[in-house]
Amino acid sequence: MCKSSRPQNSPNRWLAFAALVIVIVLFPNQAAPRDFGVSGLVTEVRVANGVPAPGAVSVPIELVSEGRENAAGFSLTFDQTILTNPQVALGSDATGAMLQTNPSQVAQGRLGILLALPSGQRFTAGVRQLLTINFTLAAGTTATSATIGFGDQPIGREVADANAGAVPAVFTPATIAIQGYEADVSPRPTGNNNGTVTVTDWTQVGRFVAGLDTAAAGSEFQRADCAPRSSFGDGRLTAIDFVQAGRYAAGLDPAAPAGGPTTPAATASVLADPAHGARTASSRGGAEARRLHVEGKSFDRSERLELAVTLDAQGDENALGFSFRFDPLAWRFVSVEPGDDAYQAAVHVNDDEAASGRIGVVLALPAGVKLSEGAREVVVIRLTPISSQRAGALAIIFSDYPVMREVVDVEANALPATFTFGKQLLRERRP
Repeated sequence: MCKSSRPQNSPNRWLAFAALVIVIVLFPNQAAPRDFGVSGLVTEVRVANGVPAPGAVSVPIELVSEGRENAAGFSLTFDQTILTNPQVALGSDATGAMLQTNPSQVAQGRLGILLALPSGQRFTAGVRQLLTINFTLAAGTTATSATIGFGDQPIGREVADANAGAVPAVFTPATIAIQGYEADVSPRPTGNNNGTVTVTDWTQVGRFVAGLDTAAAGSEFQRADCAPRSSFGDGRLTAIDFVQAGRYAAGLDPAAPAGGPTTPAATASVLADPAHGARTASSRGGAEARRLHVEGKSFDRSERLELAVTLDAQGDENALGFSFRFDPLAWRFVSVEPGDDAYQAAVHVNDDEAASGRIGVVLALPAGVKLSEGAREVVVIRLTPISSQRAGALAIIFSDYPVMREVVDVEANALPATFTFGKQLLRERRP
């Protein structure tokens, strides 16, 4: 009797297949490659960048969705000596979800969270904001960062699909920056975060305003952008921030927790020169404008030209900022110094682009000191001709790069002002 040529299934082969099925069903995370969503098999739940506010921080929790998730459970872990009183709100991509929290272990730095969409619904693929956690900063904390992570107490980590099946998932913690104090920017990048603003902070803010240093986006920019004080900044680093930092350093205003924008506003940098010779520099002040203009002062025998920048002051001005341009093929920049009526002032000069004919100036009198009313010489510009053939005339043009034009009062409010360069400044010909 002939035997069949079809191979027979051995008991060992059936046992191996059954074991594989058990592994896939009972241990799905072990069966899926952990490629963070690249192949569409692993979901990520993560802590996103925090958004500081005065005395608080708001932290989004995000889902990197594969398009099949319906619910998630986990516990957040945090340092309760830094972050307190967590308040949970549904995120922008989970407005219709059911939310349940377990705050029983908040005193130990653990908060349990359950979140689920209505039955049968799924998150669409992509980065989805699940929650926003608002923390209050602990009184007296000097921390500049805090780590928020995930744990399994009181609620274990798990993600489920619409069929109540477990979804392979990873949970990613993050260290977030928390704010210090307005204008506390020295030492870089975190400041000293002790509630005290000093003259070194004032100087560093002046360097940011002058464009000599660049404030990093995030906490450093937020602290440097300290004016207007009522809104904790406006997304621009200008002369009003220099004045406000000086007020903090002088103790005229009490130290304030940092708040406001963390990145520059879209219009914060103006690279183009104005098309006309006069400009109202600010819309944040009153209706009556004062005028800043340039006049020839002297041309000495060493061939050095002095120009006086004069402000028609109204008696409330404390600081100003501006940029000017000149022809670098005909003139060489020498210096900018305080004028006769601003000899007490601190001056920051950005001459990084002097070879291209661009200079930025920030000048501030001591906190609380005002210019007296009338025509006041605030700055003296010194240039020297490169060649006698090309130096017969000089035109000074005000601009907003690298320093924006602004005049500021003693309360760190921007004042309306016009900046005029007028006619060409003619060199005096000597016999």
